[in-house]
Amino acid sequence: MLNTMMASGIRPDVHIYTCLISGLCKNGKTTKAVDLFKLMLGRGEEPSVVTYNVLISGLCKEGLVGDACKIFEMMLEKGKKPDVVSCNTLLMGLCNNGKVDEAMKLFSAVLKDVKYIEPDVITFNCLIQGLCKEDQLDEAAEIYNMMIERGISGNLITYNILIGEYIKAGKIGEAMQLWKRIHELGFVPNSFTYSILISGFCKMGMLNVAKGLFTRMRASGSSPTLFDYNMLITYLCKESSLEQARKLFQEMRNSNYELDIIAFNTLIDGTLKAGNIQSAEELLKDMFQMGLTPDAFTYSIIIIGFSSQDEAEEIINLLRQMADEKIVLDPKMINTILNCLCHSSLGADVVKLLPTFAPEISEGTSISCNELLMKIQESIPMILSKICVSLSVGLDFLPNPGNRLRNLSIVGYYLTSIITMIN
Repeated sequence: MLNTMMASGIRPDVHIYTCLISGLCKNGKTTKAVDLFKLMLGRGEEPSVVTYNVLISGLCKEGLVGDACKIFEMMLEKGKKPDVVSCNTLLMGLCNNGKVDEAMKLFSAVLKDVKYIEPDVITFNCLIQGLCKEDQLDEAAEIYNMMIERGISGNLITYNILIGEYIKAGKIGEAMQLWKRIHELGFVPNSFTYSILISGFCKMGMLNVAKGLFTRMRASGSSPTLFDYNMLITYLCKESSLEQARKLFQEMRNSNYELDIIAFNTLIDGTLKAGNIQSAEELLKDMFQMGLTPDAFTYSIIIIGFSSQDEAEEIINLLRQMADEKIVLDPKMINTILNCLCHSSLGADVVKLLPTFAPEISEGTSISCNELLMKIQESIPMILSKICVSLSVGLDFLPNPGNRLRNLSIVGYYLTSIITMIN
């Protein structure tokens, strides 16, 4: 388009150049945007502050903060006074790319030099968030205090960032002071504010406080997220409050939340640990009915649950189902299955229950369920006939294919368990 304009004798002005540079940046073509910027300069067209801002923003989004800094310096050299957007854009770019020290230097210059405009709440938020990402909470608190001293109260984003970091650091007192400050300033906590607190208190074992906040959240009109439900269900199960966990789970279903596999896995795990195999199986059926596919973790927790109740036949049935689903097993899950079967009261009769499966090609250290079943089926008769030779069984699929000595020790462990079982 630019070439057509020039061929027609139309000279593009700063507004046209700025629009074209903006369009290129939005489409990820920052190299072409820089080339156009240079062409603009070469043709004697003076960029505006908006032109500089657009290019700085595009470069920062591409992670090219070094180039963005050069454009910023060029703006200063040409006598253009950066506005608050210029400074905030570059500060955010520096912080997002882990260059917090450089961001702090720029911030110091903004405070001291009259050629810069006064910082606003976004300026302070950029720095607070950047420092928190680098685990510099004390420095972030200093920036917050500086902001208050300059008569800027902050906004909900400011408080959400700091509350989250204080909770993560275990500084409950500081977090609750900011929670109080939010209400003093007349801000209305949003679902993100509540989520931060609920998650933090759950992780610190303060489940009653988390439940209270959850109740308050709903009373305030904020809708809990799937994350909030999953977090509470997880920690209710950990505290053996299974009935409350089930109620929350049912509430989710009744409220038409799009349940994910995490919610099911959490409740299945808690149900099995409580010894209720039937309820766990019903939850598994519900998963399938909702169109969710169990993952390796789902099957792993169910196998461990069946093992704790000595349900070897159920484990075998589940392995068949896993084979049908073409589940690929990692080394940890292989060990879990072998360990569960080795300690089964069925003893050598477990072989009779194993179906015959065709082997499948596997990648890396993971194998398909079919392969595992076949290897289990082949290994036990071999142990009965020639235990010494059977030390080589399974070395090709155990977790450390390059470490024969370690794999021998793993196989030795399972052989000992199986021999004890058979005897």
